[in-house]
Amino acid sequence: MNKTIVTLTPELKSILATGHDEFGNPVENWDFATLAGAGALHSNVNDLLLFLSANLGFTKTALSSAMEQTHISRDSTGSPNLEIGLAWHILKKIGTEIIWHNGGTGGYRTFFGFDKKKKTGVVVLSNSATDIDDIALHILESKFELKPYHYHWYLKDTIAVTINEKGIDAAIKLYHSLKEERNSRFLFDEAQLNTLGYSELNEKKLKEAVAVLKLNSEEYPASGNVFDSYGEACAVIGDTAVAIENYEKSIKMNPYNKDGIEKLQKLYSKYFHKDYSLPSFTKYTPVDLDKYLGVYSSKQFPLKITITKNDSTLIAQATGQSSFPLEATEKDKFQFDQAGITMEFNTNKNELTMKQGGGSFLFTKGK
Repeated sequence: MNKTIVTLTPELKSILATGHDEFGNPVENWDFATLAGAGALHSNVNDLLLFLSANLGFTKTALSSAMEQTHISRDSTGSPNLEIGLAWHILKKIGTEIIWHNGGTGGYRTFFGFDKKKKTGVVVLSNSATDIDDIALHILESKFELKPYHYHWYLKDTIAVTINEKGIDAAIKLYHSLKEERNSRFLFDEAQLNTLGYSELNEKKLKEAVAVLKLNSEEYPASGNVFDSYGEACAVIGDTAVAIENYEKSIKMNPYNKDGIEKLQKLYSKYFHKDYSLPSFTKYTPVDLDKYLGVYSSKQFPLKITITKNDSTLIAQATGQSSFPLEATEKDKFQFDQAGITMEFNTNKNELTMKQGGGSFLFTKGK
């Protein structure tokens, strides 16, 4: 497996497939300064097929007996039909036993799995953030259904096209019209306008960006993030007073918004020639964290996530995986920066949304 490596040579770097987000846009590769085992290893399909052959026993190696030991079930995951070996998931369903693992970093998804009884296996590699597990499982056993792909960004795309063809005023009018129609094809949430606003901002369409992000702040006034985004756009066009106003709203709602605080401090220094005084707030105490504790499961994700605490630090652990600390970034929002993981809790609904590498997974807290 001489093409499997952590640090790419110039030759391998020149043929690296570029990762893409859900919109088909190229994204930057994740570089792991720490926790390299979480996703820093590069490989290709030929090397992985060789590894697959060794796991199925076709290719003999000094590690063959050790590899066999990794295939043995060690514990239940708590999810139906799913057990865990040594780093392998073991799915026992539809009369088959599939040993597998998947993964993903920004702009990439992978799946490696095999059926020892049938002596078949599959490697699926994708340079897109879209999930591919159903494709791989269907190849191994046709009774596993292929899941229809649902694109969630029709609203953003429709408004963007209207901006380009008819202008921002027509686009905003269309937005309100579509909202009144309640067409199920269009998903209305703050991410649609926020993503569109930043897209316009990156394209230097400043008037349009400011208008879209202002609309978002009007539509979702309970979100601190929309005011942060609107403030950033206003700062870009030099409307410092409005930028400060919106950053202050954002920080008041989300006192852990470090980036917003830093930008607001710079604006205060420039506009008022004085330092910005942070609003007083209390960070999470051990008691505050109790509402997040529990075991969360998801229909989108094969493992359960257990949330515990160590004093005033929240700890997350997926079934069979190492635990990791979560840092509070906003109210009800935490992150594990080394792996690009964000977790946002909705305690009213007993829900947890985990985001990583462009993917979003909804978990529900067990009773």
